[in-house]
Amino acid sequence: AIMALVFLSGLMFIRSIVTPIRKLSEISSKIAHGDFSQAKKIEYKYDDEIGDLCDAISDMALDLQTADQMKNDFISRVSHELRTPLTAIKGWAETMQLSEGKLDRKTFDRGMGVIISESSRLTSIVEELLDFSRIQSGRMKLIKEKLDILAEFDDAVYFLKERAVTEGKH
Repeated sequence: AIMALVFLSGLMFIRSIVTPIRKLSEISSKIAHGDFSQAKKIEYKYDDEIGDLCDAISDMALDLQTADQMKNDFISRVSHELRTPLTAIKGWAETMQLSEGKLDRKTFDRGMGVIISESSRLTSIVEELLDFSRIQSGRMKLIKEKLDILAEFDDAVYFLKERAVTEGKH
């Protein structure tokens, strides 16, 4: 009778702790390899430490899935932002090359202007990406301080007004 009791309690122990831990380990391994859909398969009937661990791993997998989707969206947007100026640069460079010096000065200057402005735009995008990377890695710290927004607005208006005047766009 004692042996049967020990055997039954051992089976209950295995069913209540070892089996869920084994299953949780398998699912965690799949999540670690990028299969975030496994988070939905984590189930545990009891409200104990193993249940808390199941909930924590499930929440972690959902957070990782969200972060992965945000990363993919970010890469897609950055790719689009980089492709637009590159297309303009490539288009004008090909036009200038294929014309073999037959472009009038106005068209040539316009093409060079586009190439220069789009190159500057690309440089700005890359610098912003590098800044973002530095902020994420902790190599750059943002310092929050009060700002006189009206003075900044006046400076922006002055700068844009001067630029508009120099470009002949009043």
